[in-house]
Amino acid sequence: MLALAGCNHNFQRGVEAYKQGNYAAALADLQPAAEAGNPGAQFTLAEMHANGLGTPKNDTIAVQWYERAAEQGAAAAQFTLADMYAAGRGAPANEALASKWYEAAAAQGIAEAQLIIANRYSAGLGVTQDDAAATKWYGLAANQDIIEAQIKLADAYLDGIGIAEKPALAARWYRTAGNSGAAEAQMKLAGLYDTGRGLTKNDATAMEWYRKAADQGDARAEFIVGFRHAEGIGVAANEANARRWYRKAAERGLAEAQYNLGVLITRDSSLKNGRNFADAIPWWQRAASAGNAEAQNALGVAYFKGQGVKKDLGRAIGWFQNGADQGFSESQFNLAAMHENGQGTQKDRVEAYKWYAIAANDGLRKAYDDRERLARRLKKAELQEGQRQARNWLVANPILRDSPRS
Repeated sequence: MLALAGCNHNFQRGVEAYKQGNYAAALADLQPAAEAGNPGAQFTLAEMHANGLGTPKNDTIAVQWYERAAEQGAAAAQFTLADMYAAGRGAPANEALASKWYEAAAAQGIAEAQLIIANRYSAGLGVTQDDAAATKWYGLAANQDIIEAQIKLADAYLDGIGIAEKPALAARWYRTAGNSGAAEAQMKLAGLYDTGRGLTKNDATAMEWYRKAADQGDARAEFIVGFRHAEGIGVAANEANARRWYRKAAERGLAEAQYNLGVLITRDSSLKNGRNFADAIPWWQRAASAGNAEAQNALGVAYFKGQGVKKDLGRAIGWFQNGADQGFSESQFNLAAMHENGQGTQKDRVEAYKWYAIAANDGLRKAYDDRERLARRLKKAELQEGQRQARNWLVANPILRDSPRS
């Protein structure tokens, strides 16, 4: 008992010295206390070795002391030891040991550890993949106000992952996280109001939540708010507001917003003729360069007609080709027409048939009509070759073939 009392005295004195920044004195008192088995001393000594406080930085020694404290149930040591194993710091990286100690710390109520072990069960990292276990830990962390856990718990309820599907509870947790300012949760809750899943469909309330996320600078939310202003969904239609929100999202690099902003600019009601292609072109160029097929098609039309740019059939067919290759049926139709008429390229009725057929397969009625018209004019061998090329393209591009078109 006298020896134990002495160790405790050393520990308290060492802690005071540590708090005062007197690391040499702290080390002198904490070392014997740690060796005598005091977990608090072991953890503090580990911290000193890990951070080079009063002793040369040595992660290997730090891990040894963290482990001794962790084995005695010191939650902070368990959590830090897990971090060390996960990072391969002071010991070889070991995901199984990292998960073991994260779970031990989580069981003692450390919220961050609960989130981490939940993520590890979800991904099967250092543990056997287990959605139910992940959801359990997300729930515990969510109840400790960990926003990421609240969102992931809501995701689990929404999709029935590791727990019974309950969209109403998903909405509740999205709301909780959204009220804490999480733009992701605000967007997801808005989506539930938009679709009426888990709660009563309400366009106006959906707009409110989209607006909350947009006010935080979420580009996707800004785009949606712009779209809803343009279409009058959950808010009075207002072209100026639509343009303002599209511009915000466009300036953040969202290609869809750049395209839609360009479209609105070409329909500027404040202009005498309502057409302003010159200002729309730069936005379409940015969107097209980012791979937006609608913008690529819009640029193709602009170069074909000379709207806002000098007429250039070569550039027109190039942009139509880009859009067509992405499965955009309007571009496929326009590309077919240029090949049929020899505009920007040599006439090629087989190539024209191929693209009419591909666009028709996507449900574009005018492409179907022109495919049938051209088929009647082709020789049998030409028709068979066009059909073969169309089939080959559709087989090679199943995702594009089956994707819905705007």
